[in-house]
Amino acid sequence: MEVDWHELRWTGLPSVGTVPAFGDRRVSELLAAAREADMRPRTDTELLPLLLEILAARAPVSSWKTATTRSERINHA
Repeated sequence: MEVDWHELRWTGLPSVGTVPAFGDRRVSELLAAAREADMRPRTDTELLPLLLEILAARAPVSSWKTATTRSERINHA
């Protein structure tokens, strides 16, 4: 039996190709990491892999809490 996978996007998720917003503290951390890696990025696209590494280190998908009730899902969104 062949299985087909379909992406299911949830309410509040940024559009495809859009990076979620983050604050000044994360910007400072990202730019410091870029300097440490001796990067000289000219576009956000060049910074994206480094940003994703930083975000994954802070909140790996495996640690995400699953919202089980409707009110928990609404509060999270």
